[in-house]
Amino acid sequence: MAEISRISRGPIFLVGDLRQAGDEHAHEVLDRLRVLRLKNEIVFELFEMPPAGYLAKIDDSVRNWSLELSPESHDESLRRTQDQSVAYTNAELEKTIRTALALRCHRVDVFFMIGLPRQTRASVMHSIHFCERLFQQSDRRLSCFVSPLGPFLDPASRGFESPQEFGYRLFAHTLEEHRQLLVQPTWSRILNYETEWMSREELAAVTYDAAEELNALKLA
Repeated sequence: MAEISRISRGPIFLVGDLRQAGDEHAHEVLDRLRVLRLKNEIVFELFEMPPAGYLAKIDDSVRNWSLELSPESHDESLRRTQDQSVAYTNAELEKTIRTALALRCHRVDVFFMIGLPRQTRASVMHSIHFCERLFQQSDRRLSCFVSPLGPFLDPASRGFESPQEFGYRLFAHTLEEHRQLLVQPTWSRILNYETEWMSREELAAVTYDAAEELNALKLA
C-alpha cells in the first residue's frame, strides 16, 4: 500500500474483510496504516457487521476511508441460504451504516444481487424498497447498487458444483459450452443459469425494472 501511494493517489481497495484473519490481524493492519498516514482513500470491505469500536479504529487510523457492504438481498433468510455464515440482521446493517456516516467515512456502497436461490421478482423489488429506507436514514455519501449475477454462475462455486441443492439450472458445463454462450445475441441468453424461481428472461426483465426504480430513487 505504501508503494501504491508512492505512484498513485487513487483509491486502494482492500479486497476481503480484514477481520477474516482475526481481530488481532485487523488491528495490526490498522495500526500500521495509522503510522503510514496515507493520503489515498482506503476502501474497506465488510463481510460481517463489526463489533463496537472497529469503525472508530478505522477512523482513527486512516484519514480518508470508505466502506463496501454486500448484503445481496434485504431478505435475511436469503442471505443465510446463500452463505450460512452471514448471520447479521438488517438492523445491524443499518446501525453499521449510521456509525460509519457519523465518522469521517467518505462513502458507503451497498450492493444487492439478482439471481439468488429462492429469490423471486417480488423479492428483488422489495430490496429496492429497502434501499429507499436506507436512503431516508442516510445522506449523499450512501450509494446502493443492484446487478444480476452474470454473465456466469461461477464454475467451481458451490452453486455450480451442486446446482440442484440451490435451485439452479445450468445451461453450460464445459469451457466450449461457455464460449458458445458468449456469442449469443442477448445478454439474457448469455447467462449460464436460471433458477427455479426465475427464468433467464425473467432475470433480465427484473434487472431493468429494479435498475429503473433504483435510479429514480437516486434522482429524488
